[in-house]
Amino acid sequence: METEKIKARTVVLDVTNPSSILSAVEWIEQEYGHLDILINNAGVFFDENGVVPW
Repeated sequence: METEKIKARTVVLDVTNPSSILSAVEWIEQEYGHLDILINNAGVFFDENGVVPW
């Protein structure tokens, strides 16, 4: 079986926050120049009572 040598990186992105979007775009452009693939792994954090804390 052949092993794939995939290099994946993560970036925090809050799509409801314009400054978060701009920061992600700037980081991607500086690191790679462009974006080939985006995998959305969205999640929600709940506190110990099952409530979203914001």
